[in-house]
Amino acid sequence: MLPQQDTLWPPKPYDQAYQRYTVWDAWYRGDMGKLAELYAGQTRAAGRTRQGGILSSLVNFFVGRPVAPGEHRTRLHAPLAGNLARLSAELLLATPPSINLVDDNDGRAGKRLDEIVNQPQFRAALLDGAEIGAALGGTAFTIAWDRDIADTPWVQAAGADLVIPEHHAGRLAALTMWTEYPVDNSATVFRHLEQHVPGYILHGLYEGTATNLGRMVPLTVRPETEHLAALTEQEIGGQPAIPTGSRKLTAVYIPNASAKDWRRDGVLKDLGRSDFEGLDGMFDALDETWSSWMRDIRLAKARLMVPEGTLDRTGQFDPDREVYQTLNLPPNMIGDNAINAQQFLIRTQEHADTASAISAQIILAAGYSLSDLDQYASSAQTATEVTDRRSQSERTRDRKGLNWQAGLSALSQALMEVDAAVYPGKGGQSIAPPSVEFTAQATPDPTQVAQQISFLRSAEVLSRETAVRMANPDWTDEQVGAEMDRLAAEAPADPGTFGRYEPDENGAEDDTGNEVP
Repeated sequence: MLPQQDTLWPPKPYDQAYQRYTVWDAWYRGDMGKLAELYAGQTRAAGRTRQGGILSSLVNFFVGRPVAPGEHRTRLHAPLAGNLARLSAELLLATPPSINLVDDNDGRAGKRLDEIVNQPQFRAALLDGAEIGAALGGTAFTIAWDRDIADTPWVQAAGADLVIPEHHAGRLAALTMWTEYPVDNSATVFRHLEQHVPGYILHGLYEGTATNLGRMVPLTVRPETEHLAALTEQEIGGQPAIPTGSRKLTAVYIPNASAKDWRRDGVLKDLGRSDFEGLDGMFDALDETWSSWMRDIRLAKARLMVPEGTLDRTGQFDPDREVYQTLNLPPNMIGDNAINAQQFLIRTQEHADTASAISAQIILAAGYSLSDLDQYASSAQTATEVTDRRSQSERTRDRKGLNWQAGLSALSQALMEVDAAVYPGKGGQSIAPPSVEFTAQATPDPTQVAQQISFLRSAEVLSRETAVRMANPDWTDEQVGAEMDRLAAEAPADPGTFGRYEPDENGAEDDTGNEVP
């Protein structure tokens, strides 16, 4: 059921998770202004002021230190957090997983499922969800449809900071997705809640504040939800509902990894874990290092110290000026030359080494290989070391893939049932949970694969067909067979067979009349 009126939002105990989401989202987006507010304790985190607990320990971070009036302080953000989230999504879904029916007698259901899940919009939604899920710890997918604009149902991705998943014994029982519509120049906030339960989607519009859900109002009050009023012909417990035609949930929640900090909390333990968990301090240290490097560059601009009488006295300090008045010092301290040059050293190597070391620790702590983000943690590595370290990313990908296999299988099953109800006769039907398979390796190195094939072929321990399969692991048997035929047709004739005939059962002769041995 939808939440009661005049309740806190987000509801307890989800407000604890939403505090974390606010911080992780700021690192993910690289919002230095938001980070400065959060770490200085000057903002609300998902509707809660900072009063001890999670955010109270953040005030000593570099990004939250106040800048003295009149002082210029360079703050440069290294977008490693966002790149980690994108890397996670690309490792997992750059090559789309194959979703296949276990039992498809006439082939119609499988063809319809392919039509739904092989659309670019479906793949884009998966990539978007995987990226935000790596940042926040989980992602949700909900099923939507509209016969006027599409001839198949589709999925929408939502980050963990826009949903309230309800689990029973580790299984998703209901999911509420919400959207805010603030009112200009007002403290009023409208929220549209869309709750997915087996067989139905409930819709509710609330008029409240930043921290309170407020009272429920008709869906027609907002233009964004007005169209839903005509669709919610049924009611569940007095609340507007749309039947889905499926006995399944039309939503799934896929955790990024198993929770650590919340593993003892019966409500929050299934929300998952962010790739950024525990890395706030190192993210902050990396930004401080880059900012210090830029400060060196700013302070190292060449400047001249000249006699006071040669310059206008403005009382202002312009850091981009190239000539300044000299200090009022005794002649023996100024030197023989009245005009002195000043330029500080830029500590390039020291900053580069520090940034690289911090980045390496972040990448490894998040569960990835340095070779996947070597622009941050560059170092000389042998080919064997690169291969060994890349396997760490593969292991992380495989662990995440287990949650995605379960989630995509359930989502595909619900999609087919919704399709049968909304688009009858096109192949949708109730099906067994489909199998979901990811490629064995997310991003194989083409050069390494080619070298391996060449080595095995030269050693005569690899057939041509196996070589084709190694070079194209996602090909079907038909594609492999077609490639084998092309290779055979393009192969040059063996010069040693010119002028010779294949021996038959009675023996063969060459063109000179001699028997071919």
